Amino acid sequence: SAESTRSSRMIVLIVLSTLINDLPQAVINVLIGIMADRFRSEVATKLESLIVALVAVASACNLITHLSVSRRFRDVWK
Repeated sequence: SAESTRSSRMIVLIVLSTLINDLPQAVINVLIGIMADRFRSEVATKLESLIVALVAVASACNLITHLSVSRRFRDVWK
């Protein structure tokens, strides 16, 4: 049905948005754990603003995805 197709599309978009947001954070945290102080001082501090921007974009994308795909969510939002 059309509603289940929309729901599936919404779930895929949210999962992709979450992966795009969380994967760089996970990689950086693993590298910080492995390389400790050297990596943190040279690379991690420079990437902090990028990570914060990814979190903000992912949050906005999730709201836009919900509003555009889910009819029930739009009804409650109104």
